[in-house]
Parts: sequence; structure tokens; C-alpha cells
Amino acid sequence: MTRLVFLVAAFLGSALLFVVQPIVVRMLLPGLGGSPAVWNTAMVFFQLLLLAGYLYAHGSLRWLRISHHRYLHALVMLLPLVALPIALPTEWAPPDSGDPTIWTIGVLAVMVGAPYFALATASPTLQHWFAHARTDNTDPYALYAAGNAGSVIALLSYPLLLEPMVGLRQQAAGWALAYGVFLLLLAFCSALTRNAPPARGEAAKTGIRWPQRWKWMAFAAIPSVLLLGSTRHIGDEIASFPLLWIVPLALYLATFIITFGNFGARIAPVAARVARLLVIPAALSLFRMPVPLPLVVIVHLALFTSLALVLHQRLYEARPQAASLTEFYVYLSLGGALGGMFVVLVAPFLFDAIYEYPLAIAIALLALPADTQSRGLLARLRAWPVAIYATIGVCLVLAALAGWQVAISDFIESNAQLARLLAGVAGLLAFIMLERPRHYALVISLLLLAGVVVRPEGTVLQDRSFFGVLRIQQIDSESTMFHGTTIHGSQREEIPRIAQGYYHPDGPAGSAIIELQADGSPLSIGIVGLGVGAMAAAGRPVDDIVFYEIDPAVLEAARERRFFTYLADARASVKTVIGDGRLSLQRSSAQHDVLFIDAFSSDAIPVHLLTREAFELYRGVTGGGPVLMHISNRHLNLAPVVGATARAAGLNAWLW
Repeated sequence: MTRLVFLVAAFLGSALLFVVQPIVVRMLLPGLGGSPAVWNTAMVFFQLLLLAGYLYAHGSLRWLRISHHRYLHALVMLLPLVALPIALPTEWAPPDSGDPTIWTIGVLAVMVGAPYFALATASPTLQHWFAHARTDNTDPYALYAAGNAGSVIALLSYPLLLEPMVGLRQQAAGWALAYGVFLLLLAFCSALTRNAPPARGEAAKTGIRWPQRWKWMAFAAIPSVLLLGSTRHIGDEIASFPLLWIVPLALYLATFIITFGNFGARIAPVAARVARLLVIPAALSLFRMPVPLPLVVIVHLALFTSLALVLHQRLYEARPQAASLTEFYVYLSLGGALGGMFVVLVAPFLFDAIYEYPLAIAIALLALPADTQSRGLLARLRAWPVAIYATIGVCLVLAALAGWQVAISDFIESNAQLARLLAGVAGLLAFIMLERPRHYALVISLLLLAGVVVRPEGTVLQDRSFFGVLRIQQIDSESTMFHGTTIHGSQREEIPRIAQGYYHPDGPAGSAIIELQADGSPLSIGIVGLGVGAMAAAGRPVDDIVFYEIDPAVLEAARERRFFTYLADARASVKTVIGDGRLSLQRSSAQHDVLFIDAFSSDAIPVHLLTREAFELYRGVTGGGPVLMHISNRHLNLAPVVGATARAAGLNAWLW
């Protein structure tokens, strides 16, 4: 009975801890768009609060008797009730310019800081209480596996059940009610610890040395970097889709279930071999080889999961006795928080692309245990490693030169394909090295490095901001802006005043503007999403154009006259407003004759721009005038949704 009660409490506590994450992130998205960085920043906040909760649990359980600790913990758990239900503070608005990372962390602290901290204390506290409540030798770490099972189920239920069926206010109210139920379970668990004997090993604690603590932090930090790095890499560089971040996080938690549920001993060796095989196609995908996108996503997710499982198994094998359980969780959470802070707070200032992801893969490979099984042919090839190294070294150097496009331009300009070919050869030779794990890891690390250094042909500028990686390519006389994998506009040098792509005068947006200008009267045009500013080319001297852009890096790139001159050459009066388009329209009193919504970054969907309330705002801004919306997407057919929502808001809808 005792074991069941504690298992249910651990399950529910962790489920609440993780289901609240997508709830509060969904509340934030209207102000910050659909960038994967919103989730990564929130993840760092949650990791820091988890660390704070574990520190509290470790300190209070170490210095207080359980009979006294119960009363302190009751106060800690009851205080957050005054902050429920969770809601976005109405007086908090995202900054109009600059990096919103600090603002995001601050508003999360106000919204959910107290209840999340209280729940973060639950896992180590319950495990410590359980060790006292049991007189047998039952492993309390099983509760950690049960908690992670609750986390996975909660995360997966959100996009499948809660998000499509229940509104945000109802989600917050339901979460508050479930928090009350958890408090009752916690009180029952507390009662079971009364008059319990000390846990086994409590009287004679084993000394924990710093090498052991460093090992705990490392085996927790590397998977944390892999989690956030893979989420950002897939979302920015491969394919973005709604609630993408839930999938890697659920897989990450599943590895904890397997390892701390004592199932990892058999699975981890297999996962290590799978990781060593998958890392080759994953590294080659960095060279943007023509491979179906779903396959690339699956390879990266499988690689991340395999590496995380092996490292978490090593973490589980290094766990201490129950007497040092809370200290173990402190260093586990510290490692995870340090990994998260590196990705969110440090890497964007060090790197202009998602370099932390391949870096974490390389470090994880070095941390994999050696595979001592012989591989026949591979074993016989050990006699000529020098030749292999030399060949791989030459291939990598040539691949890097081909991607860098350095001084020997006559050789380089035609060699994007050569870089891929040489990378493929290096990958094949790396496969031969599988039998020697450390040498193999070194070769793959060099291949990963070459993969991130080699940029698409014609890349002349690359920048990274909170909202993603921005890249400008210049081929022949045409300059093109990419945000992630999506083209955000281009300009041809020989016809600088004619917009290209979607915005061409013969295209949907351009032809609509020309038709509205037919009577010669001035137009006020509002455009949510700047891109390269191509729509400015459609303006006449009598027109006013206002661009609403959330990413300052996009505005800076669009004003770079070496590549784009739409804004500088515009005949109309052009103004740019930095901030989320919907919020900027709400805060301003501007009225526009026509509104153009083109704010999708990659294939991530800023859902708050597609709601009925948003369309009612658009109708008010235009006075019932036309609203043009760019809805092309590689994963979803948005036309029926947009059409139905527009009609519900009193607008007529047509599909071009």
C-alpha cells in the first residue's frame, strides 16, 4: 500500500510539473511568435527552478528531522495556492526591441514560479520519505521512473487531448484543481512517515567525492544540451511544425523511465551501437544532402534518444545510496541547468548557427562506453589506421575548403557537390572505424565540425538571434534571405524595383495591391512580417506602408544595402515597427486600408495570428477592408482553418 501511494504521488506530481510547461508557453506565444527559442528559454527557466527545488529538498532534509520537515514542506506546498490559477500578467508586455530572453524568464517567474518551485521539490522529497517509510531494501529510485512516466504521459496528452479540446483558461483552472489533489496525496505520504525508522544507510553515509559529483553533472549536462540543441536544429534547419518541442522532451524523459526503472542495463549497449551508426547519416545531413525531410528528422531524434539513454544509464549506474539521494538530485539538476543555460544564454553569443548541437554529439560519443565486440573485417583493418586517418583528414580539409569558399575561388565555386561527396567518403571511412570507439569518435567529431562550417553555396551573411538563424545567399545577381529553411524574399540586381517570388507584381500579393491602387487614391498598407521588405516596391509616392516585424535581426538584414534596397528605394513613405504584429496593432491606433499577414518563420505557425480574436482585430484595423494572408506551409493545409475563422469573424474569404 505504501509503495502504491508514493508511486501515484510521484506520478501525479511530475505530470503536473511538465503539463504546466506547454500551458504557460502557449500563453506566452502571442507575444513572442512561434520560434523554438521561446520553448528553449522556458526550458532553462524550468531547469533553474528544478535546481532550486532540489537544493531546498537537499538542505531541508539534511538539516531537519522528518517530523519537523513535514511542517515546513506543508507551508512550501500551500503558499503557491495564492498564485493560482496561472495567468499571464496583463501589465507585462514583451520588449519592443532587443533580445526578449530576460523578459521571458521574468514573466515566467511571475506566472508560475511559486507553484513550479513547490512541485520541483516533490520528487526528491517523496523518495527520501519513501526510504524512511519502508523497512525493506526497496530502491527509492523507482519513484523517479514513475515520475518521468507521468511527465511523458502529461506531455503527450497536451497536444492530443488538452490543447485541441480545452481552452487556456480551463486548462489553468484544471491544473489548479489537480494541484489540490496532489496536496492531499502528499499529506497522506507524509502521514506514512510518522514513527518510521531511519532509512537504510542513513546512519553511515558514504562520503561523496568531487570526481563523482563532476560525473553526475556531466552525464546530466550533455543530454540537456542534446535536447535543446536538437530541438533548435530540427526547428530551424530541417522542418518546423506546431508543438515540435514536445517530441524531443518526451523522448528525453522516456530515457529516464528506462534507466531509472532498472531496464537500461540491457538496452543501453544496443543504444550505444545504434548511436554510433546513426551519427554518420546525421553528420552527413549537415551537408544538406538531398534526403527526404521526415527521414532526416527521424534520424536526428533517434540519435538524440540513443545518446541520452546511454548517458542516463551511466548516470543511473553512478547513483549513490539512498542516504545521499537528495545530493545526487541536486547535482543532476545542476548539470541539466548548466547545459540549458549554455544553449540559451551562451551559445547565441558565441555562434552564428546551431553549433552547440553537433558539439554535444561529439562529446557524447566520447562519453560512450567502449564496445568490445569484434567486428571481423573491421578488426582486420586495424593494421592500417594511419592510412585511414590521412585519407579522412584530406577529405575533411577539402570539404571545409569547398564550403568556406576561400581564396581559390575558381576551384571552390562549383564544389558544393564536391563537399558532399568528400563528406560521404569520410563517413564511409568513419564506419570502418567503428571497432575503435575513441578514434571513431574523433573522426566523427571532425566530420560534424566540417558539416556546420560548410555553408550553402553563395552564403555571404549569417546571423543568429532569439528567433532563429538568418542567412543571406548571393548567387549571380540575386540575393536571397533565408530564415531557417524558408525563403523570406529575394532581389535581383538588374531589376531592383521589381519584387521577386510571392511579392512579384504578377503574384498574389503584388497583383492585389495593384488592383487596390487602380483608382489612384492613396493607400495605407500594413504588413505583418518584413522579410527583405519586398512589398515596399509596390508602394507609390502617395502611399504609406508600415511593416510590423518581431525580429530586429531581420530589419537589420533588410537594411543592408549590399544585398537589398527595397526599403531604401521605396517611393512610398515606409515605417517599421519592431514587436509582435498582433500586439503592435492592438497598442497602436493606426488604421490601414489593407493588411497583409506574412509572419510565418520557417513552418512554425504563430497561432495567435490565426484566431477569431485576431481576425476581429484585423477587421477593425482595416475598417472592413481586405486582409491578405500568406498561408503556404509544407506540413499543414491552413486554408480551411483560415477560411472558417475569417468567416466566423465576419469576413469573406477567398483562396488565391
